[in-house]
Amino acid sequence: MLTLTCPHHPWYTLSMGKQPVVFRTRDDVYAFIHATARNLDPGSRYKSELMQLIDGARTPQDIEQCLDTTPNRGRLFAGKAWHTMSLDDKLVCNLVTNETEPNRFTPSEFCFFEEVLIPHFIRRVTQTQRPVQILSLPCSMGVEVYTLAGYFLEHYFHRFRIEGKDNLYAVIRQARTGTFPYPGCPRDMTVHISADIQGRTSFDVFDITRGDLKKQYDAIFHRNLLAYFEARTATQVLSSLIRALRPGGYLIFDRFVVDQQYPALFRGMTTLERIGALPIFQKTRDAKDHDWFFESQ
Repeated sequence: MLTLTCPHHPWYTLSMGKQPVVFRTRDDVYAFIHATARNLDPGSRYKSELMQLIDGARTPQDIEQCLDTTPNRGRLFAGKAWHTMSLDDKLVCNLVTNETEPNRFTPSEFCFFEEVLIPHFIRRVTQTQRPVQILSLPCSMGVEVYTLAGYFLEHYFHRFRIEGKDNLYAVIRQARTGTFPYPGCPRDMTVHISADIQGRTSFDVFDITRGDLKKQYDAIFHRNLLAYFEARTATQVLSSLIRALRPGGYLIFDRFVVDQQYPALFRGMTTLERIGALPIFQKTRDAKDHDWFFESQ
């Protein structure tokens, strides 16, 4: 077991698929929260809300009980995965939530998928004679991965593999079950993913802030994460994503991070070309670190 008394690690949680962090005192928990939040947006309210939520708890056990019995964003969005999480993962979930839902793309984005992305994939398959490689990061409990797989099959495109990656082992374990609760239904009602879709998907634990991806993809879906980070970490993550994208491939973000949180960052990407007003970019050539910059806001 790993004993943590004075953590000096980034926001990534050390329990990622390994033994959970052992907190011996309340100060250990507080130190973990502060270390985890170092690379997050300093303007985020999530850290202060978490500290306020656990204020008054005297031991790590009290803190975990507080998180398990008091409404909080981590518990709300983690669903069934919450009950298999260690305390450090529960803390991370309250700093970077696992919010997700089926079909969370806009009509304009779905139109782009049908009219541009799928034809691009078909051309790629024709050229390489291999299935296209797609990444969803972070994938949370796999809802986006399964939504995309179902959408492609529904539109008669079958030559693909979708990988889902997330930094929390508990949500990856939940994603691999092929089940998830559907919004608007009681919690005990779940969607069961067909074997055909599950056979085209895979899930692994990975933290994008800890290093580059080991392969390249034809499309990367990176939604609802980049805006959590402070500028330097956001720049680092975006650089890693660009390097992992094949020339001609597409990066799909959320509109908030592109147009509100870091608009200057995206305007400075000389290797990426934005598709109209959509939060979607195409890689125009191989990216080098000096090809782009971050303009402070």
